[in-house]
Amino acid sequence: MGLSNYPTPSDGMLLLVIMNTIVSVTLINKILKSMLRVIGVGGATADEEVEYSGDGLGCSRAIRRGVSVRRYGGALNMECCVCLSGFRSGEEVSELSCKHFFHKCCLDKWFDNHHITCPLCRCSI
Repeated sequence: MGLSNYPTPSDGMLLLVIMNTIVSVTLINKILKSMLRVIGVGGATADEEVEYSGDGLGCSRAIRRGVSVRRYGGALNMECCVCLSGFRSGEEVSELSCKHFFHKCCLDKWFDNHHITCPLCRCSI
């Protein structure tokens, strides 16, 4: 009885294929970036070049040099969020640029695992 004004199933197929391709490419991109970040390759942008030492010590000395180390005075009752232990008077603590404090040994272990962010706020170092 003539031509129908309703769309056929094949009319929306091209749009469906395009949308599926966009979603798939985006998902694959995010998965690859996550995998690279886990193995320590894709964590930095071009302006945050990070050197990795070949000696198995994790992050480079350049990043470690950007961390100030001092003795804890004991005035405030603070604790390290990595090990959840309190700081003792006279103990070496590391201060990051975001003003968070950690035991020096705890932060060294964090850097040894190729992390280049603050363990608490994830701010770039």
